[in-house]
Amino acid sequence: FCDLPLNQRRRVVAAIFRALNEMKQGDATMPTFLALEHREIPAADALVQYNLEWGTNDKTEIVSGEEFPLTVTPAMTMVLYSMVGVPTTVQFVPGWRGEVEVAALYALRQTILQLMERYASDLSTGKGFPKALDESLEKVRLLKLDHALQGNTDNTVVSIPMVDAETVMINVDAHSFVDVIAPYTLITCKFKQPSTTDSSSPVHVNLGQELEKCGLNRKSKDTRLLRGLLALWQGKLDMKARGIPQDSNRCGSPSTSHPQLAKSFPETYFSRVPRQETLHYAVIQGNPSSTCTVSLDKDKTLIPLPKMLQRTTPGSRSIDFIVSTNADTLQVQVPVENSMHTLTITPANLNENMQIDVGTLTDDWDRAAWTSFVTDKILKRVEIKFLFTL
Repeated sequence: FCDLPLNQRRRVVAAIFRALNEMKQGDATMPTFLALEHREIPAADALVQYNLEWGTNDKTEIVSGEEFPLTVTPAMTMVLYSMVGVPTTVQFVPGWRGEVEVAALYALRQTILQLMERYASDLSTGKGFPKALDESLEKVRLLKLDHALQGNTDNTVVSIPMVDAETVMINVDAHSFVDVIAPYTLITCKFKQPSTTDSSSPVHVNLGQELEKCGLNRKSKDTRLLRGLLALWQGKLDMKARGIPQDSNRCGSPSTSHPQLAKSFPETYFSRVPRQETLHYAVIQGNPSSTCTVSLDKDKTLIPLPKMLQRTTPGSRSIDFIVSTNADTLQVQVPVENSMHTLTITPANLNENMQIDVGTLTDDWDRAAWTSFVTDKILKRVEIKFLFTL
């Protein structure tokens, strides 16, 4: 891998991410880049761990206690992230900050995966070109902001970082927005503190309040920051064309070791603490209720902010709002008429898209409250998802 040019390294990683993503839970079929030729399957071979054994009729089966045919070892994960320019280390930052870094690495992987999926789709119709994929992957990076992104505030000035659309950003600690910002993805992290008295206590999240911070509720009045991010993700803030320098990824210092059980792709093993970088910021001008523009700091160009998400807009993308947690249970509060309703959510309540499967909710009030919330309270093109990193 080290002998490959940087653009080819990124392509290899994107292809591996896509192959791993195609694995289905409980399916003993191996990814397309690997074939088994021997009857004896090693527990671990180099950088991947096989979770298969020979069953009846000479067919492989997933061993008890595992969910996927193979898991990527921490060593392999370090190699893959390093190949795309994001150094990691087998150490874990304890506490809430560690949960934020796990979410950021997940968002980074998903960003690369989505670019590869788009390339594969274009390739199937004869429109895919490696150069276009290379240019997109080149812009993917992970950075920590030096200025808090604040949503739904009383401030007359709202700033937005001038970075490429594919950038994954970690917000500063004190903010009224979300913890991780990625292309069309907003992630808020809820950390479960270790407790010796009640290890099964759930984590609480007021979903209506979290969405209001981001301007994602139907009646949100201040959507300036969200619309500024939409302009960024839609490529309306072209960094290269405006001569804005883009710093390279830089690795910070890890903290104490905190080993975790292996997963299909174990970001929970890793720490990538990006240093705060000095960035250029654009200023959003105008009152929340009026027509707003983005003022670019160098050439003073004014760019109208895009309109809010509309279900009927052709080709428009949805925004994923993700609650990430290391707990095994979430107490999710949603507004219902003039009160709040609390749902208990576990990984068993989620479908393969990380969204709540209403059919798994056994209580009629839970089903009615959740359906009403997603139908009547939030914007039409917002998808609520949950990432359990336990």
